[in-house]
Amino acid sequence: MTKQPRKRALLIVDVQNGFCPGGNLPVAEGDQIVPIINAMTASGFYDIVVVSQDWHPAGHGSFASTHGRNVFELGELGGQPQVMWPDHCVQNTKDAEFHPDLDMSKVAYTQQKGRDPNIDSYSAFRDNAEDKKTGLDTWLSQQGVYLLDVCGLATDYCVKFSALDAKRMMLRHVIVRFIEDASRGITPEGVDDAKKEMKKEGIEIIDSAVVLAKGAHRAEHDFLVNFHTALRKGVDTKWSIILWNYIHQIGRLEDDELRRDRMWPHFLKHVTRFWIEGLKPSEAAKKWAAMRDNYDTTLQDRFPASGVASTWQTMIELVDQDTWDQLDSTVEYWVDQQEADRLKEIADHG
Repeated sequence: MTKQPRKRALLIVDVQNGFCPGGNLPVAEGDQIVPIINAMTASGFYDIVVVSQDWHPAGHGSFASTHGRNVFELGELGGQPQVMWPDHCVQNTKDAEFHPDLDMSKVAYTQQKGRDPNIDSYSAFRDNAEDKKTGLDTWLSQQGVYLLDVCGLATDYCVKFSALDAKRMMLRHVIVRFIEDASRGITPEGVDDAKKEMKKEGIEIIDSAVVLAKGAHRAEHDFLVNFHTALRKGVDTKWSIILWNYIHQIGRLEDDELRRDRMWPHFLKHVTRFWIEGLKPSEAAKKWAAMRDNYDTTLQDRFPASGVASTWQTMIELVDQDTWDQLDSTVEYWVDQQEADRLKEIADHG
């Protein structure tokens, strides 16, 4: 029997027009998580990307207008406490559509929820009465998911309930994490309470930087696999043995996360330097390779060493465009984020 591959999945919860500024039930700064999510999906870290979509019929029982109630009053629906919401995310309306800037190109599965007019469904896994499952837990298990990251809108409602149900309903070995900076909540108090509840259930709380760092390493790993294949097909350059030794070392460190992560930033630091100068990593590789035989420049300007430049020349020959795109998008987000943090620190401390 063939062993099921272990896969990493991202669940993006309800990043729809209705929950972003300008929507019928907007979450403050809801649109600001879109570029963060896009960077994560482009990083190559995830094998599977899943989205949930609030998909209410007109006149849904959770709408205040259905009962002639005031919005945000507390009522009851399907035997469960129910906040009376404004009409939102009604099927086949613009309000229910995903945010236009959300990159859907890598989405493998869309889980609609809230279709039953007689019960609400905050969770992407089941309704609020916990009677009817959506089937998402079964689908993820069938894909061999061992790690599920959850983010989106809103932290204190649909994101929280989706993360909690993932932890409770999926197989015990599945790791569930909440990505805080890729989510926004309705109230600060609600967000704090949601985080406490998730932590209590064993859900790890992380930032997107963790994903992007791993994604950058995974992009490199894709290159390593390609290079290994090329070597076995007879590709041979002056630097192939040097590079292969490095590849072999990275491979040996696959399960030694601390040591491996100490090596990767050195590579990324050099890539970032060229990005700041206006070059993508793929362009930087060509620049580095061109320096290999350029001895008319000073040693300081001839950076990096000729051996590293030759390594990049080999990468140019062997790395496919998808891997370059993953690396480019990951570093772009990192540099932008570092610059934003630097400017904020200057503003905070004068």
